[in-house]
This record gives sequence, C-alpha cells and structure tokens, in this order.
Amino acid sequence: MRCNQGPTAGSHRRGVMPRVAHNFRFFADYAQDHLGHPDLTVPGRGHRERISYDPAGVVAIITPWNAPLMLATWKVAPALAAGCTVVLKPAEWSPLTAGVLAEITAQAGLAPGVFNVVQGDKEAVDALLVHPDVKAISFVGSTPIANYIYETGARHGKRVQALGGAKNHMVVMPDADIDQAVDLRARVVESE
Repeated sequence: MRCNQGPTAGSHRRGVMPRVAHNFRFFADYAQDHLGHPDLTVPGRGHRERISYDPAGVVAIITPWNAPLMLATWKVAPALAAGCTVVLKPAEWSPLTAGVLAEITAQAGLAPGVFNVVQGDKEAVDALLVHPDVKAISFVGSTPIANYIYETGARHGKRVQALGGAKNHMVVMPDADIDQAVDLRARVVESE
C-alpha cells in the first residue's frame, strides 16, 4: 500500500507518524509553557510592561506535494496551539493525507470548524489570499509561488510567511554588507 506522495504505509508508521505526533505534542507543550500566561506583567525600570499573546485568527496553510503530512503538521500544530483556526490547502497532487489529518483531529475532539481542509488549485489559493477572514498565510513551495503569495497577501493586508525554493534561504537587508552576504551564500552552496 502506498500513500499519496509515494512512501509505503510501513515507512509512514515507523518514521512519519511518530514525528507527526511529536509535532503536535511539542507545540501544545510550548503553548502551555510559554504562551499560557495571559496578560503577564513584567516589572521594568520604573514602569510595568504587559505581555499578552493573541491568536492571529484564521490562518491559511498552503503545503506542497512532497512530504505533505509532515509539512502540514509543522504548520498546523503551532497555529492550533496558538489558538488560531486553520484552513489547510494541500497541493492538488497530494490531497489524501490532509483529509486523513482532518479526520484524526475530529476524532481527537477538535471542535468543528477549527481545522478545515480545502482542496483545489490556484483558484483555491487565490480565494484564501483575498478572503477577509483569513488573517495570515503560511506557505511552503516554489519560489515563484512564494513571491506571488507574498505580493497578493500583502496587498490584502495578510501576515505572510512563505518558504520558497528548498533550503538555506538568506534574506539580505538593504543595510547589509553585500560582499559578506555573497561570500556566506557561496559557502553554503559549496557545502550542499
């Protein structure tokens, strides 16, 4: 038996599923230990500082076809732990595990409407990017699509976090030492 992105069910049971459970446990513990202090007041120099953590609201998560369950839980678990509701839009080539994840969260007692799955292609992505109830977008996938999501999401006032391409990304700010940035990037590419 094969899962929708290729690995065998056995490899999922041995490797992926324990990590999926770990992802949810890690973020649940983190939220309880670090975000579970609403309206924490910290003494400052002659004044009080108030720290509060508020959920962003509805978070749209768009995942790629490779490692769809793992990448989904890396995004879904922290969003849920932070008190957000989630709309997961998996790649149209690997829709199965997203639906299974929705079934599992429902069986675990997650309230209806807290975790949702939307299937589709670019039209589904566009609907999420412009929907007024979606407050934040998280994306993993190709660089051109990441750029599109940043631009479209920003035009509609969304918080956007996008990982485009593969790994070892580098953001170079306008005040950076460009020669040093190029040298560091070259070293990373050589080490791959």
